[in-house]
Amino acid sequence: MDMNFVAQIPNSAVDFLEVHTNTLSALLEESERVYNLWHVSIDSIGNLQKGVGLPPGKLFDCICCDDIMPLSRSPFNTLIRLRELLKPDGCILFSVPNAQHWLELNNLLVGDIQRNQYLHTYASFIKLLLDTGYEPTIPLFLLDPPIPEASFQAMKPLLTSLNLDDERSKLFLSTSQYVFKAIINPYYAMSKMAIFPISFIVPMNDQRVMMDNFLKSPIFHDGHLHQIIPVTANSAAEALEIGISYAQHDFVVYAHQDVYLPHSWDATFCQHVINAKQKFVNASLFGLYGAGFNGDQNYATGIVADRHKLLKGGVSPSVVSTLDEFLFGFFKQDYVGSAAELGWHLYGTDIPYRLLEQGKETVVIEALCFHNSLGSSEVPEAYYEGMSYIRNRWTKYLPIATVCSEIYPNPA
Repeated sequence: MDMNFVAQIPNSAVDFLEVHTNTLSALLEESERVYNLWHVSIDSIGNLQKGVGLPPGKLFDCICCDDIMPLSRSPFNTLIRLRELLKPDGCILFSVPNAQHWLELNNLLVGDIQRNQYLHTYASFIKLLLDTGYEPTIPLFLLDPPIPEASFQAMKPLLTSLNLDDERSKLFLSTSQYVFKAIINPYYAMSKMAIFPISFIVPMNDQRVMMDNFLKSPIFHDGHLHQIIPVTANSAAEALEIGISYAQHDFVVYAHQDVYLPHSWDATFCQHVINAKQKFVNASLFGLYGAGFNGDQNYATGIVADRHKLLKGGVSPSVVSTLDEFLFGFFKQDYVGSAAELGWHLYGTDIPYRLLEQGKETVVIEALCFHNSLGSSEVPEAYYEGMSYIRNRWTKYLPIATVCSEIYPNPA
């Protein structure tokens, strides 16, 4: 724990809980903060050993956890117990050693693995935070030491074979520790069940990605209500048509194979679909992140843990013009089709405007999940071809805002 860690603490925090270590007081003194500080320790199975003088029922503005996750064989239980000690508007900070750091990989390659270490990667810890009822913010990346250029160049053929983005991979390999900051997800309730069953349509072109993300989603464990329809297709339009033809349930969700849906996500999503239908009677398409224009100013709204960022803005539910395609849902009778010419791009723009032509609305609702896309962040040529299609097909609605571009009329 150092001043980089302390810098993440909100200025309003007064009551602190430090877990396992005893270094926070000196750092708080150095930063000239007013504070009250308590301590607890943790055992190997995630149980908190309460410190002397911790008042019964005491809740905290900020809980600080420095390198505790490698000590716990049950990090899920640890995070649940810590959340119970947090004020509703409080935050929790974790310093987490990165199992993906290049020195850790070196140790693995030479066969010198440190025993009794329960380490995490960026993605695994984000999933853990979501599963235990937290909303993570953008973490602090501590690069110490960064990967040598020669080592990175030697790894690039392997990264390419796994379809990994070079820039993002270099960041992860260079990060020795993450400092995660999280708040309580107010919609989390692990015991809740989905209000209605869902048929999930998931286009798949990489079984490893599907297994590591979508199929690992806890909502699909232990007797769930839902149907999963993996689809191989040449376009999103074709995938939707095939998936709908197999869908057993009235409500359909289209999701990318690299989306992870945490505990109780389906209960939250279903409830917010119902709430949105009550507020917007013409709501027919429901997404988690979308965009539009307000006058001449574009805006984005929704919340999603997307790659190594938390995208969050606007209010929910709210009407939007376009959606991010990583996940959206609809009742089968409301589906209006999409253009196969778009391939795998901008169908989250085409479908909302088809609905708008029928007087129906597209709405963003809140159901926090993780879009763990590891591929290249470069925009492919097919996306620009899709922009041309949208420009010609929906000319009367221009300009059009998407979550990653703006589409204007061609210059006269």
